[in-house]
Order: sequence, then C-alpha cells, then structure tokens
Amino acid sequence: MDEAKYLEQGKRLYKENRYEEALEYFHKDVVGDESLFWRAMCLWHLDQPAESVLYFDKCIDVDPDEALPHYYKSRVLFSDLQSFELAKECIEQAILRDPDNPTFINQKGHILLGLNLYEQALEAFNEAISLSDDFIPSTCEGAIKCLINLNRIQKAQEYCEIWVENDVDPELALKYRAQLQTTVGDSAKLVAAFEQIDEEVAATRVNPLVWFAVGTLFAIAINKFVIN
Repeated sequence: MDEAKYLEQGKRLYKENRYEEALEYFHKDVVGDESLFWRAMCLWHLDQPAESVLYFDKCIDVDPDEALPHYYKSRVLFSDLQSFELAKECIEQAILRDPDNPTFINQKGHILLGLNLYEQALEAFNEAISLSDDFIPSTCEGAIKCLINLNRIQKAQEYCEIWVENDVDPELALKYRAQLQTTVGDSAKLVAAFEQIDEEVAATRVNPLVWFAVGTLFAIAINKFVIN
C-alpha cells in the first residue's frame, strides 16, 4: 500500500473511532505533518495526553503556520493536563494564525474562565458569538458562568434565555434557567449549583463542549487533513 492510501486507511479508522487500529497507520517516524497530526489525535483519544502533546509539537515543527495543531494542543493541555497558562499560550498562537475563527475564540474563553479571568473570558465569548454563523451552546454556557462570577445575574438570565431558545437539546440550559430563577442574587450558591448540574449532566451524556469539538472542529480538521 502506498503512503497516501496508508494514510487514508488510518483516517477512515479514526473517523470510525477505532483509534488503536488507526494509530498503526500514522507511523511515529513519518515526517509529514498529516501523519503526525492524526497520530497526536489518536493518542489524545486513547487517554495519552502527554504523548499527544509531543506529537502536536512535532507537527508544529513541520508546519508552524498551521493553526489546528496549536488549537488541539491547547485543548489537551486545558482539559486533560490542567495546564491552563500553557493552554492559553497555545490558543493565542492558533488565533494569531486564524483570528476570526469562533471555535478558537470560544476555546480561549473557556481557558480564561478556568483562570478566573471573567471579564476577559466574557469578552472572548461575546466575540465568538458575533463571529459564528451557528449557535454555540458552550459559548452561552461560558458567558453565563462569567456573569454569575461577576454578580451580573440579570444579564446571565438573558443569555440563558437565548440558550434555551436556540439549542436543539436544551436540557442543560433548562437546568441552568431553573437554578437562576430559584437562587436569585446569590452568586456563590449559583456557582456551586452549576457545578453540581454539570456533574449530573456529565454522568448521563457527553459534555456539550466535547460535542462542539467533535462536530465543528472535526469539520475544520478534515478541510486541512482530508478524509475522502
């Protein structure tokens, strides 16, 4: 099998969530950025975040101008390794290369939220909303959490209504709205209540942030690293 067909088979297996098998087609000694990128992605899904970061770095060394490896590296650092400052540096590199990408700016908002930089995070979420043609539930969720921490309860309620009206699966939004209506004026209680809601929802379904990554971001990835 020639190299191109070898890579295509690996990408097909990846698309089918067969990451262990796909990994065999993205050989660690191949220099090309495609193989390195998909190897990093497989390792991430196989719960090997540190190894995944290593291959994203190799991918960046091959093509430092490509935004996606910077983006995905930031996700691994943020969600798996809890290295928020490093994640922030990586997402800023991605945005530098693709400044109008709402996916990247949404990710920046969540990293800033994790760093308790609520005003900056809210600014990023609002920018992502203004740039996106599609409704992004996780952006509304992040903005609401910022507003609660900033004690702007009424504004948080407004964002929640937008979320409920536009999300095709508003389960989480409805839980947030109910809590906002019953815990008026107490930011600390709301933050704790939202954390409990997030835990309950995460136990029963995939977190909306993950769905956002799998859908929108995977679509972005295949524009560069095409799966035929």
